[in-house]
Amino acid sequence: MNGGSPAPQVRRRLAVLATHPVQYFVPVFRGLAQAPEWETQVFLGCLHGVQGASYDPDFDLSFAWDCDLLGGYGHCRLTDGRLAELSGLRGLMAAPKAAATILRWRPDAVLIFAYSPAFITAVSALLALRGLPILLRADTSDEAYSRGRLKAWLRDRLLRLYYSRCARFYPIGSESYRHYRRLGVAPERLETVLYAVDTSVIPADDPERPRPAPAPDTPLTLAYAGKFTSVKDPLAMPAALRLLDPVLRRRLRFEAAGDGPLLLACRQELEALLPGRCRFHGFLNQSQLPAFYRSVDVLLLPSVQGEVWGLVVNEALGLGARVLVSDRVSCRHDLVQDPEAGWVFRAGDPASLATALERALAAWPWPRRARAVPQPQDLVEDVRRYRPVEIGRAHV
Repeated sequence: MNGGSPAPQVRRRLAVLATHPVQYFVPVFRGLAQAPEWETQVFLGCLHGVQGASYDPDFDLSFAWDCDLLGGYGHCRLTDGRLAELSGLRGLMAAPKAAATILRWRPDAVLIFAYSPAFITAVSALLALRGLPILLRADTSDEAYSRGRLKAWLRDRLLRLYYSRCARFYPIGSESYRHYRRLGVAPERLETVLYAVDTSVIPADDPERPRPAPAPDTPLTLAYAGKFTSVKDPLAMPAALRLLDPVLRRRLRFEAAGDGPLLLACRQELEALLPGRCRFHGFLNQSQLPAFYRSVDVLLLPSVQGEVWGLVVNEALGLGARVLVSDRVSCRHDLVQDPEAGWVFRAGDPASLATALERALAAWPWPRRARAVPQPQDLVEDVRRYRPVEIGRAHV
C-alpha cells in the first residue's frame, strides 16, 4: 500500500556567474533568488564598484555605486582581485580555483552573463567539461565592432566551439538573436530577452500620463550621459552642431553627466557653440540620474564601437526623453523604431548627426511621454522558463 503524501519536489540549484555585481544584472539576481523553481547562488569574480572606491579608467575616477548591489540574493566572491585582473593570463590562472568553488556547491545548471573576459570564458568552459548545462545570457553583436576578415573568421570558429558547450541561449535583443542564428544555434535553444533598468533605483514614468508640449519658444535640451572616451565619440556632438544653421543652434541647450579623458575638449567646443547654454554635471551616481533624465529632452549616444546594447537608452526612454543614437548602438533595433522614441544616424558621421538633429528640431516641441521599456521581472520570467531536467546537452 502506497499511502501518505507525495515526496516534495527537489529544487534545482542554479549557479549564476558574473564578473561583478553590475547594476542591470542585480534585479535578475534578486528575481531568481525568489523563484520557487531554483535555489540560486551568485558567484562574482570581484566586487568592483561595491567594496570601497573602485577605479574606472574610462571615467578616469574612483567611485562606488550608491545603490545596494549585494542585497536580496546569496552570493560568493571568487577572487580577491580587481576587475582588470579577470582579463588575460591572470584571469585564466584564477579560473580553476573558481570553477572548483562553484562545483563544490553542486549546481544543476550555470547561468553566465558574458563569455568574456578570460576568467569567465575559462570558468564556464571548465564547468561545461564537467557536464554542467551552461545558460548563456551575453552581449553578442556582429555590428558593434569592425573586424578584418581573418579576425572575424577566427572569432566565428572560436564562438562556434564555445556555443557548442551551451545548453540554452538568451540573446539580448534582435541583433544578438541574428548573431546566434548566423553561427548555427537552433531556434529552439534561443529565448530573447532585453536589458532592463533597476526600477528600484531609476523608476520609469507612467507611459499613460504624458506631459503637455512646452511653449513653442522653449529650447530643446540635448544631453549626453556616460564616459567621455573615443569609442563613445562625444566629439561628434560639437562637430555636428558646427554644421547646423546658427539659427537652429540658438534653439538648443546641452547638459552632460559623466567624465573621462575627452571631457575637457568636448566641453570647450560645446560651450563655444552654445554659449551660456551648457551644463556639465560631472559623474552622477545612480540615485542622481532620474532627475537628470527628467530635465532633458533628447539623449545623444554617438558611439562608434562596442555599444552592444546601450542601457542609457532604456533609462532615457523610460523617463520620457527621446534619443538620438548611432547605427552602432544595438538596442536601436528593439527600442528606437519610430520618431516618438528617437532617431538613428550613421556612426562617425557628423553630417548624419546634424541631419538627425534637424529632424528633432522640426518635431519640437512635443508632449513628453515615457516609453514602456523592459522591466526586470520580464527578464526573470524568461530565464525561469529553463528546466534543466528537460534539456540535455546542446550542439550547435
